[in-house]
Amino acid sequence: MFVKCTCDILGPLASRIFPVVAERYITVMVLPILETNWYMFTMFLMLFVLLMAVLLSYIGRMAAHQHRHVQECRHKSVRFKEDMTFDSEKDLLVLVRTGGQEFAGTTSNIKFYFKSRVGKQSSYIISQDPARPRLVRNSINKITLPAGTVKIPTRLAFGIERNGRYPRWYCRTVTIIDLNSDMEQLFIVERWIEDGHTPFIRSPYFTRSANERPVLSWTRRFRNSFEQRFLNWFLVSPMTGPWLSRNTLYTMTRFERSCVWICNVSLTILLVSLYFGPSPFEAVPEEVLKEEKRTTVKIHEVVALGVYSGVIGICVLLFFEFVIMRLLWRRH
Repeated sequence: MFVKCTCDILGPLASRIFPVVAERYITVMVLPILETNWYMFTMFLMLFVLLMAVLLSYIGRMAAHQHRHVQECRHKSVRFKEDMTFDSEKDLLVLVRTGGQEFAGTTSNIKFYFKSRVGKQSSYIISQDPARPRLVRNSINKITLPAGTVKIPTRLAFGIERNGRYPRWYCRTVTIIDLNSDMEQLFIVERWIEDGHTPFIRSPYFTRSANERPVLSWTRRFRNSFEQRFLNWFLVSPMTGPWLSRNTLYTMTRFERSCVWICNVSLTILLVSLYFGPSPFEAVPEEVLKEEKRTTVKIHEVVALGVYSGVIGICVLLFFEFVIMRLLWRRH
């Protein structure tokens, strides 16, 4: 027997649930994950180790050079001439002015020690006749010497031998004139020269030659300058190059050239960072990322950044050479 019930009234017991599937919109979030670049870390670590090694070697060489005994330099003998005439075959003209004290002169042989900027030393022994001495009180003596490695500006030290009367003498000033380059340097000594040798003294009173000419031709200097700029940009010459890298009188030391290089590299990194800007944090669909190809660097961007970096590097170099170095030149 079948029972069939029909309910015409809608009540809570007659309800039925119809599940509806909700639509979900899923967006692909592409976020760049910047991992540690160990290659860059290794490169900067090697660069730091190289810089420290060069700095330590520079300090060691400077300490050894400062403690080098003055007697190790090469000696040359020169005599006072009877008539004190000028010798055109010699390159240096030295004017020695003695003091006016009672025993300011001497009959002993005297020594001159010269040390150039590059560290080369040379010495001269000036001998005189004890019966007719030339270094008397209130006198100006003219001595002609071969230049050798002496280049103005230079440093000067004195010495005296114990082979005559008055084992010390008083020196007021010494003037050195380079007859080839037409340059002159004045040393204001104002001291007694006694047994042994004096420390090297400096003098900022020197003149540049009015007839000074470049050692090399224009094309040679341009090629050397261009090559130097190229090597500086690729981090080769500033810390490992030679000491003398310029054709002018004032030369930059390794520390100064390293400072110029650090400024160039810092400005280059700043230029590249400002050009590319910060990484975007907004959501970028994967399809759009593939279409735009934002991860690739175009060749014209590399060329433009290279040109701009070169211009900025030249500006930094001109700033160091024509502002700072000119001020140092005028100061000394």
